[in-house]
Order: sequence, then C-alpha cells, then structure tokens
Amino acid sequence: MNAGQIEILEDVERPGIERVRALLARVIEGEFEHREDGHSIGCLTVNTTVELAARDPEAAALLERDLTTRLAMLRTAIRSGQQDGAITTRRSAEALARYVNAVIGGMLISAQGGADRATLESVAETALDALAVR
Repeated sequence: MNAGQIEILEDVERPGIERVRALLARVIEGEFEHREDGHSIGCLTVNTTVELAARDPEAAALLERDLTTRLAMLRTAIRSGQQDGAITTRRSAEALARYVNAVIGGMLISAQGGADRATLESVAETALDALAVR
C-alpha cells in the first residue's frame, strides 16, 4: 500500500494540494479493495502501532522510520501547496503533515469498523477544506 501512496506524494508534476487529494482518494480505494463482511482488513502500520508499538521496541523503531518518511513526503507536498497558494491555512507544514497523517489513520480505523465510502469521502473532503481556509 505504501508504494502507491509514495508514488502519489513524490509526483512533483502534480500541485501539492492535488497530491494530498489523490493520497486521500488512494487510501479510500485501498480500503474498498480488501473488504470482508463490510469491514476493511485494516492497515498493517495502524494495526501494528495500536498493538505493538508500546511493547515491542523493534516494531516501534520500524514504525518510527515509516512515520518519518511519510511525514517528510507530506510536508513536501504541503509546502508546495502553500507556495502556490492552494493551501492557505497558516499552520506549519509540519503540523499539517501530522494532521493529514492522523486523518488518514482515523479513516483507516473507521473503515475497519465498517464505515462506508461516503463517510470516508466526507472525512477526506473535510480535511482538504481545513487546508484551504476560505
């Protein structure tokens, strides 16, 4: 799952806000590719964070490396959106990257709990709205 998400975030031909939008759309698609009985099978990173991070130092180190990479790519996309004016909130790229990452985690958990596509799309749109203060 990470490979497709990384590809989206590294696509510098696409404006920053569009990279974030495409990432959120990809997360939603991924949750509906692997459904059992109306529930997502979950995300390995999120599940491992919840189950092992506090008890397994090796797992925690792997998760920290993944988070560091993900936040760096999100910051880059967000900075791009800030530079071209599409992302207008005054929050820092760091804070916004952490926010988007938390939104994604929440979406993944919601999908695991059975949230439908419309619910996840609404969460994604609300997150995008938060990036562009009107």
